[in-house]
Amino acid sequence: MNSPVAVPASEVPVMKIDEKQYALADLTPNQNTMINQIKDLEDQLRLNEFKHQQLVHGRAAYVTSLKESLESPTDNSDPEPPALEGLPDGSKPQ
Repeated sequence: MNSPVAVPASEVPVMKIDEKQYALADLTPNQNTMINQIKDLEDQLRLNEFKHQQLVHGRAAYVTSLKESLESPTDNSDPEPPALEGLPDGSKPQ
């Protein structure tokens, strides 16, 4: 029969909330689910902040192009919209 092995406190996974540490192994399944939900929400917030920055800059590019086309009385042709560059992963924006 295997005897339990003591794990150093520094190796036990813990979560810190309001300056208090909680060993993850001691949490209930429901509490672990809440932790996973919090992590997922944090990831979504980071992704949405990135998307927000893209949208703000894209909008600014179109506003700039519109202003330039309105201020140029000699050019009656429709200007090309700003070029869309590929995403960091090589895909095209949607």
